[in-house]
Amino acid sequence: MERRESVGIRAHIKEIKGDQALISSDTDEFPGVFLIIGLLNLTGQDGPDGDGGFKGGTEVFVVMADSGQKTGDGIPVYRAWEIFPAPEDEEGQARADVLLTEPPALRLQDVLSSVLDPFEVRPGNYSWNVDMGDGTMTSTIACGSAPLDEAGLRAAARLTVKDYNKMDQVMYACSTVFFPDKLVVRQWDNGDVTDGDAREERVTTYYCQIPLLGLEKGKVYEFSAWWNQENLDKNGFWGDAAYVFVTE
Repeated sequence: MERRESVGIRAHIKEIKGDQALISSDTDEFPGVFLIIGLLNLTGQDGPDGDGGFKGGTEVFVVMADSGQKTGDGIPVYRAWEIFPAPEDEEGQARADVLLTEPPALRLQDVLSSVLDPFEVRPGNYSWNVDMGDGTMTSTIACGSAPLDEAGLRAAARLTVKDYNKMDQVMYACSTVFFPDKLVVRQWDNGDVTDGDAREERVTTYYCQIPLLGLEKGKVYEFSAWWNQENLDKNGFWGDAAYVFVTE
């Protein structure tokens, strides 16, 4: 499979023409104006107001990949894979009013399932730093297995992805008590296990909270998360963590 590298950002639509839209990023870590292509007729999709389409000014979350092309005006052209209305409040994820002494667990919920049974995965590798409030810091480092390590994967969490009319992927809501500042999702085929040099099939860097995430069967996933040190005064901690699980 050809490797696909994408970014997920929060943006707003400036103009729509059929299957193209001019968007302006609202994400500081990935600024700019982009022309996105490759979607169905945007004005015919279910829009945020339930009126059958997106409009200029609509805030969106978009996953997109650089096409390597530019418009005549020099605007980068990106192929969009997913687009959703953006949550009204990106801070809407529950942020626990407690000091996190270790990275939080990630929870994934199949949005098509009638059963509320979230899948939870905890980090294997992490580096975590906590302000104890008395002028001191504590630091913890945990070393787990590499994503494609066979022995490590035998003990990895396993997520059963259901069949829904032979869909290639199933959409999951991703949540945690304190969403990271950046999240990189890497995907390998489970046939690549033990091949430490295998390239990822997909790499998506999310610079904002994820509304929905597509997962496939028979894959190995690594979610690498960062909570920025520059937010230490506000959050009371900073660090990074890696979460590995297998789908079946």
